[in-house]
Parts: sequence; structure tokens; C-alpha cells
Amino acid sequence: MKSPVTSVSEGFRINLGIIIDELGIEGNDILFYDRTSRPSCSGCRLIGPRIYTGQLGLHKDYVYLAEASKLPPEPPGGGIPFIILGSLPPAWLETESSFIVLHRPIDIEVLFERIQDIFDKNRRWDERLQYALNHDLGIAELCRISVEYFQNPLFIHDAHFHIIECPTHTKGMTSWERDDRTGMDMVPLDLINDFKVDPEYLETLKTKGAHMFSENLRGYRILYVNIWGDQGRYEGRLCIDELHTPLRPGQFLAAEHLVDMVKIALRRRNLTAGNFSRPIEHLIEDVLERRISDIETVERELGFCGWSMDDKYMCIKISIEQRHIDNMALISTCNFIEANISGSYAFQYKSDIVTVVNLTEGGIDSGKCLTQLAYIIREGLFKAGVGNICRDFFQLSYFYRQAEIALEYGVSKNSTVWCHHFSDYVLPYILDHGCLEMPPGLVCAQGLFKLRRYDKANETELYKTLAAYLRNERHATKTAQDLYIHRSTLFYRLDRINEMIQMDLDDPKVRLYLNLSLYLLNE
Repeated sequence: MKSPVTSVSEGFRINLGIIIDELGIEGNDILFYDRTSRPSCSGCRLIGPRIYTGQLGLHKDYVYLAEASKLPPEPPGGGIPFIILGSLPPAWLETESSFIVLHRPIDIEVLFERIQDIFDKNRRWDERLQYALNHDLGIAELCRISVEYFQNPLFIHDAHFHIIECPTHTKGMTSWERDDRTGMDMVPLDLINDFKVDPEYLETLKTKGAHMFSENLRGYRILYVNIWGDQGRYEGRLCIDELHTPLRPGQFLAAEHLVDMVKIALRRRNLTAGNFSRPIEHLIEDVLERRISDIETVERELGFCGWSMDDKYMCIKISIEQRHIDNMALISTCNFIEANISGSYAFQYKSDIVTVVNLTEGGIDSGKCLTQLAYIIREGLFKAGVGNICRDFFQLSYFYRQAEIALEYGVSKNSTVWCHHFSDYVLPYILDHGCLEMPPGLVCAQGLFKLRRYDKANETELYKTLAAYLRNERHATKTAQDLYIHRSTLFYRLDRINEMIQMDLDDPKVRLYLNLSLYLLNE
């Protein structure tokens, strides 16, 4: 089973936009011929500088430093980026490549060292990020490292404005409110309401990559990158507040790289670092444990997810108790479920995996949902229990209990089947719980034991005849055929049965009681 959970971020490669920001040269002394439309897309992704000496075989992974006097009249093809000292030859203005042109006198070797320092600075930042990611130090460490890099405060919030991480809170930033139910900080409700009616903010919910949010609402600009899940679901955003130093175009690319790293940490669910779980998990757990009694609170939090109380839900319990599975494999399985089943959330609950699927939001029926789940379960050699369709999220605990019962009964009765439905085991469950206080034989119809004793003493088959008659829903011809007897013989036996058990077989309740008794007696 493949999953994005173990994805490794590629090393960070800077572009010309970052170089021109870091050089700090302004005015007419420097010109940037940027052929791209967005700051984070400025030219190639670069791994280092080289000095151009007229050599052939240029590679677009490097930026070439050249004196204008040594440039050929025509630019090389392939989109090779250059930093040029002096005046750019006219033909070079027609190329699609991006260039930095310096008119300030500077020794090319000195410039080379300055450019190399820029690469080294960004490489060190990336190495620290990679170390934190590879050692599962969590999103907090990724953000703490990056505050120093961006020289501005930053934070990450989820799709419902809960603060995932805010390493430093400085003067001028929004003051968070504490969500007493989840214990998480969140954006104040009045500000959330302002966002919901602000046209600029609503447009930001559609963007990919790094963008700038104006100072109109908060009084300062915010560089933001939306975090999109594997199903294209909006999961939150990174925000960098322009409070200490001006935000620069080159930082757009760096912000996107940080989000790539954060997404990997989110997929790993930050288990090694410790305490991050999504608010929807808190809500589901509280409902399963019946710790929450306020329907309005449940409705409000479901609304944050775009869910409704009366949507159609399916609750699934996936057992991992019989498997030796580490945390990363468990997380991988949960992520794979969410990536392949629309409208689903999966996470570890107690010692197993709980999956809640909003069939309404996902636009799928239960059959398609289980078909998609089949590969995941079979590939992982898991077992699953499935409850009935739930149409009231507030009652989800009962439907999870159904999934538990289905798994318990299913595994005990047929361990080779991967998926067990509560509807298949509801009858034995009812009967088992109806016999908790006394043995099954004491709650069964006593007339059946009388027939058994009579058959044993007289070598007759009255008990077998009654069982067949009820099984065939009192169809005389079918019953006689099953027993290989004549119809007149069947009617004679039925008369004897009626005399002995003194029960009205025309009464539906009597027949139900007799059928349940026969079931308990394994007939």
C-alpha cells in the first residue's frame, strides 16, 4: 500500500528572486528581468553559482556570473539564468530567461562570494528543517526555525481557525482565544466573522502557492500559503505577519517550501512530537465517549467541517490488535483511507482505527465506500466492523458500538472474512443479551423440550417436523418435500405437536418465540 506519509521533501533550491532580495542593492544600480508572473516562480531552481567564461554546456541548475564585455551577442538557449555586471546586450532583452543586471562596480569574485553566502544561508535553513522533519521534532520546531529565517512572526492554523502552531507571539499579532472544549488556541470569533464577509479573504480560500494578503483588514500585510490535502481539501494555512521586517518577493518561494515540509509533518500527525490532533478528532472522540451533551456545540463544530447533524454517516472500526504495526504504518493506513474515501476521517482510537465517513459530503453510497475500503483492509490484512447508516451524528456512539459488535461476532464466527456488518449479527447479539441472566434453555419455549423427549422415547420426528414447518413459513407442500413424507403424514404430526405443546401456530408472536427458541437451540 502506497501512502504519502513517508514522503521526503526535496532540498530547497533558491531562485533569482531570493538572490536579488538578499543582495540588498536598490535603485538603478540593479535591474531584475523577471519573465515569470509570480514571485515564487522567478526562473530556475538553483543549486549554486558559477562564473561564466564563455564555456559551452551551461546548466540551468546554476546561475552564471558574467561581465557584460564577455557575453556573446546572442544569449544561450535553455533558459540559463545570469547575473551580469554591466550593460546587457540588446539581443539578450528578447530572451525568455530571467537576469539580474548590476550597474554598480563590483569585483566578480567578491560578487561570487556574496552569492555563495546567499546559497549557504538558505541551505543551512533547509538542512535544519530537514533534520527536524526526519527526526519527527514536529511542526513547532519547523516553525521555530523559520521565524529566524523570515525575521517575522508566523503561525499555522487549520481550516477551522484553530492554531496548530505559533512559536512566538509578539506585539501587534492577533491575540488568540482558548477553545475550552479542545484546549487549543484559536482565532477570535469576531475576527472569524469579519473574515467570512470580507471579499478579499474569501478569494484567498481559492489560491494555490504563496500570496500576499493586504493590510486592509489587519493593519499589516500577511504572506500566506494555503495548505491543501491530498483530496484537494482546504486544511488551513501558513501566515507570516509583516511586523518586524518588510516581506520580500523572494520569501514567497521559501514560504511554499516551508508549507511542503509542514504538510509532511501533518501527514505524520506529529505523533513523535506529541500533542497535535485535529479538532474533528476531538469532536468524534467526545461523541463516541458521550462526553458532550450540548447539541448546539456539535452542530457548530460540524458546520466548520461543512457537515450537518443529519447527514448520512458510516462508522467503521478497523482492528489492528492482531497486527504488529508501528506508528508510521498506522498513520500511513489512516492517510490512505482519507485519500481514497471521500468525506472520511480516520485516526487511532484506543487500540484500533476508527473511520467516520460522511456519505452525504463525500457523494458516495455505502457500497462504494466499502469497495474503496476493501483494498486498504485486504492489503493490510486487517479486519473491519461496520455499523448501520447513521442519520444523527449525535448518536454516533451507538453506531460505533454496532461496528464493535460486528467485528467481535464476525471474527469469532468467520475469521477468514475481512469485513463484518452489524446487520449480519444483530440477531445473535439480541439473543445473547437476552440470555445474560439465565441459560438459554430456560428462556426457550419449553414445549420444544417436551417434543425432544417424546421423539427420543418413541423414535418419532415431531421436533424436526416443527422446525421444518416454521422454517418454510408453514408451507405444507414444501415442508413435506423437505421431510420426504406425505402431506397427510405432515398434518397428522402437526396435530400431535399442537396437542403436546399447546401453542397457537397461527399467532405471529408465538411463531417468533418458537423461531428464536429454535435458533438458540441451534436448529
